[in-house]
Amino acid sequence: MKIDILIILVGREWNYMIRAIAMDLDRTLLNDNNQIPERTLDIINKLSNAGFLIIIATGRPLRTVDKIVPEWFSKFYWITSNGAWIIKDNKIIFRLEINHQDTMDIIKILSHEGLSPHIESNNQFFSDTELRTDILNFSYNPLDDFKGNACMVLAYIGNKNASLIENLLPSYVSMKLTNNNSMINIGRSGCDKSNSISWILKNENLSFDNLMAFGDDTNDLQMIINAKIGVAVSNAHIDLINVANLITKSNEEQGVGIILTELLYDTDVVSLKSKFT
Repeated sequence: MKIDILIILVGREWNYMIRAIAMDLDRTLLNDNNQIPERTLDIINKLSNAGFLIIIATGRPLRTVDKIVPEWFSKFYWITSNGAWIIKDNKIIFRLEINHQDTMDIIKILSHEGLSPHIESNNQFFSDTELRTDILNFSYNPLDDFKGNACMVLAYIGNKNASLIENLLPSYVSMKLTNNNSMINIGRSGCDKSNSISWILKNENLSFDNLMAFGDDTNDLQMIINAKIGVAVSNAHIDLINVANLITKSNEEQGVGIILTELLYDTDVVSLKSKFT
């Protein structure tokens, strides 16, 4: 009986502590058909109505999400392009971009290394070659038409050494590997999902001690590490599996929804960890 009481108290303390939820989209919240299961949508809506802060943190640009999420998701905070933009109520409230001339310098570096650069800018995509992906369908603009600042510069690296490429880049940018280490994403230094989450949490008078975060790829790594409860789906990159507090089922098995259901209905952290670690 004493043990049961202790577990209940620990559960209440944990549930009280978690007030914000950050979720990656592709291969995390979305299944392989780029859909959020209805049951998971229902749980997210109930958590939002119960006062939990919902943050969608994705590497996707804004224009690629409007057809895969319901309209009411606009009330949540959105982090797009790995942290280049923060959006709330369909308004961009924060930008961290690479200016035009610096972007052109990066294009020269990548091109010199035999890579084909792709530019994400002002919710448009600029490229002279096809971007290979099983997630997104892009409409293209010629690279010569790029005139503004860049949210991201992307390139497939093939058999190139990622560390050598990173060493060639200027200090004002940072590079991440995604797509099973086959693609580099280059953003302004400090452009990171975790940094954008920190900005949002401070704006809401919260901290990482109040955060549960879900992810699958290496661009989710820092937010999983920093969150009080970092959750990796079972299909996640091994680097996330190694640092997560909890491992849930895969994106195809509604792994995010399973944990969120436990959170909503006040399951204690002891039994949660016994089931998902």
